[in-house]
Amino acid sequence: MARRRQTTRDEERLWRRATSDVRSTRAGPIPMQNLRDEDVPNSKPSINMPQAPNKNDELVGPARVTVPSNIHRHDEKQRKFDGMDRNLVRRLTAGKLPVEAVLDLHGHVQHEAQQRLEHFVTTAIARDLRVLLVITGKGRAGGGVLRQQLPLWLKMSAHKAKILAATPASPRHGGAGAFYICLRRRRDL
Repeated sequence: MARRRQTTRDEERLWRRATSDVRSTRAGPIPMQNLRDEDVPNSKPSINMPQAPNKNDELVGPARVTVPSNIHRHDEKQRKFDGMDRNLVRRLTAGKLPVEAVLDLHGHVQHEAQQRLEHFVTTAIARDLRVLLVITGKGRAGGGVLRQQLPLWLKMSAHKAKILAATPASPRHGGAGAFYICLRRRRDL
């Protein structure tokens, strides 16, 4: 085991000056003969704990989302980047393109999240932005509803012709819980 370095006199003087007005929070041991029964804290918790559900109670789980079979789900391993050059694809998937706007959809219900996404993309197109980051979150046990729905919303968007690509973000920008959306430049429209 390595030895600890010895403190210098200047360091000791600085420490004493920094801690000169500090008082100990320890009052020392309480003598047992001075305690009365009402001084001893009650062993029961002061918070009312909820009762465990009965076996007969109906449990309601999360809502199931059904996707029409003619719409293909987004496959993170198979990314399609039609109309993009390789350098742009590499920089986008590596997270090296500067993100120009961010939308965080945590805590939103599907309908509200879809409306916010549509407004966000509309605003980004009006401002001529290229790279957007949309944070959906991973959801519980990797089954995030917003995460699964975002690619479908983009395919059904009024701006789908202006969206060049959507791909999961690099780990530094949220990984599987976020997406990059790359918009076409105005000259490419």
